[in-house]
Amino acid sequence: MRKMNELKHIFIFFIILLMSVSLFSTKLDNYVYSFEPDELIRKSDKNLNALGLYLKYIETGNQAYKNTANMLRSENMESLSSDDSIALNILSESMPYNYSFIQNRLRNALNNYDNSVILNSLFTTFSFRIWEKERSLSLEQTIIEKTKKIEENIGLNPLSAYYFSYIKWYSKYIAEPGESFTKLNNIYKNFPENKSIIELLTTISFESQRYEDLKNLYEIYTNFIEKNDRTMLIFAKGFQKLENNSQSIKILENVIEQSNNKYVLSSSYELMGDISNTNSQKILYYKTSLDYDPQNPNSLFKLANSYYEEDKKKNLNMVRILLQKSLHFNKDNKEAQLLLKKINFDFMVENFLINILPYFLFFSFVFFFTYYLLIKKSPKERTEISDEEHEN
Repeated sequence: MRKMNELKHIFIFFIILLMSVSLFSTKLDNYVYSFEPDELIRKSDKNLNALGLYLKYIETGNQAYKNTANMLRSENMESLSSDDSIALNILSESMPYNYSFIQNRLRNALNNYDNSVILNSLFTTFSFRIWEKERSLSLEQTIIEKTKKIEENIGLNPLSAYYFSYIKWYSKYIAEPGESFTKLNNIYKNFPENKSIIELLTTISFESQRYEDLKNLYEIYTNFIEKNDRTMLIFAKGFQKLENNSQSIKILENVIEQSNNKYVLSSSYELMGDISNTNSQKILYYKTSLDYDPQNPNSLFKLANSYYEEDKKKNLNMVRILLQKSLHFNKDNKEAQLLLKKINFDFMVENFLINILPYFLFFSFVFFFTYYLLIKKSPKERTEISDEEHEN
């Protein structure tokens, strides 16, 4: 009986907690559940549409996004809370790509609205944009702190989990890969339709060699109307690791048809070369990869290796040049270093055999032939020659 009462009290507590969260949350607080600008623009709520349009304007510089956002905002000003209005004011007064200005304005606003979910969320977003370039420890600590603050006020959510996991996975200072993956995987189970969470989880799953996990993620991700080319490329790489080359090729063909991103296209043709069975096919795909990105170190190395495997004598000079280029763009490629050492040795041997050895043999022959002639002369002839040299 006592346990039943305790359970009732716990249940009532959680009901009150959920009611308080929903009571004090504002319309723009839903940003934490869907924080991609394009997704916000497609929402049924006009305030979220305005938020998405402002973010799109800041990302692209397209004035049309801002003009439309201003119009929507003027139609719905009365329905906004004070911190919602401040958030949209800051975005409407900001210039494209000026993330530091926006961050400072949001920091000042948080002095008066410390627990505002939307202000803390936007502050986290733009701090992350700055961190992508600076990668500083202070920004990492700030982002982690803010994600915890957001969760204290609204509970577990995709936005805070995304930025927390990203920092904890890629940080040079406070990385905790296990914690990163666990948090991201848990939030995925609660929000399986969040595109940003799936994209990051796909990347981390591939980088941590959890290739089997990619199967389920791929099935869900293909349901989205808009797909990220780089995420699709990761799925193709994952299926290749699982030795499902037919599925990998199917994805790559679609990516190549749809994408105009040179990095994606170069990487896609590189992977097509990896999957190919013959050297001639590999060479064709690696050369196409380099057409899109001449500085792709992997394709440079793989093209060099394919030429070397095709003919280990004929292509030595070309292979050597390709390997040198590859190492110029990626000095840490151990395979390229080893092959270049072997090529340089082969090149030295070939150079010796073609250019040096013939001269060496010729002069050796002349020397020994002359010596032989001198030896064959009679003692009297050698004495006469010697006397003539002394007289001269």
